[in-house]
Amino acid sequence: MMHIFRPHPVPIVARFEYGLALTYGLPRQLLSPMLAPGLELDTYGDHGFLSVVSVHTRELRPAFLPKAFGRNFCLTSYRLFTRFKTKDGDVLRGLQTLRNDTDLAWMVVWGNRLTRYGYRRAEFEYREQDGLLLLDVKTPHAEADLKLIADTCSRTASPPDGSPFPDIETARRFAGPLRLTFDYDPESNSMIVVEGRRTNWQPQPVPVQIERNTFLQSASFRGCNPMLANAFYLADVPYRWERGRRELIPDAR
Repeated sequence: MMHIFRPHPVPIVARFEYGLALTYGLPRQLLSPMLAPGLELDTYGDHGFLSVVSVHTRELRPAFLPKAFGRNFCLTSYRLFTRFKTKDGDVLRGLQTLRNDTDLAWMVVWGNRLTRYGYRRAEFEYREQDGLLLLDVKTPHAEADLKLIADTCSRTASPPDGSPFPDIETARRFAGPLRLTFDYDPESNSMIVVEGRRTNWQPQPVPVQIERNTFLQSASFRGCNPMLANAFYLADVPYRWERGRRELIPDAR
């Protein structure tokens, strides 16, 4: 019975010093096998979307604790844009996590005890210099290395070349992270829905130069050409994750 109490048991608060969200458009038939039970892809045309989010998080802690107990760390997260239909017929739009990498061992231990997000240890090097964000993430066996330069002082008027989105406003719908995150609980065949609440949420489209993204070179993506569909930057965002709520999957018996 312990699984009933385990996932996302308490509300969590933090502040994002910065956040950079990249979204890749990929063939929907390629992404569909990665979905957890009960989820469908959130699509635009023939494309599904993978979000790659990098954040520098400060003061992460249970909401009932003061800032002094908070933890600071870097994180990269790989997520699918998805939809979940509840037993009541409501359609919820949110994200399914595929992988998380962090430089904080505490997050690997406690994050994986309280969620199924699969936190892994990685080396992070980042700095902000002359309006540029320089990020270099190294993972064991180069499974999810990420190296990029983002011009955070510039604003782009249109999505990147090759993007399936016709304009920035359409692209902004997939500027992740979304308000909801879905965490499938196989022990109860249910979905844990975690709601995020944020303020100062003003993602700005920025030019970005990606030198390396090895996650998209893995066997799961072999034979396709991932397209960068958008890149958005934001800074100084207070964030709160509510306690997870359980939703039965409609076809559960």
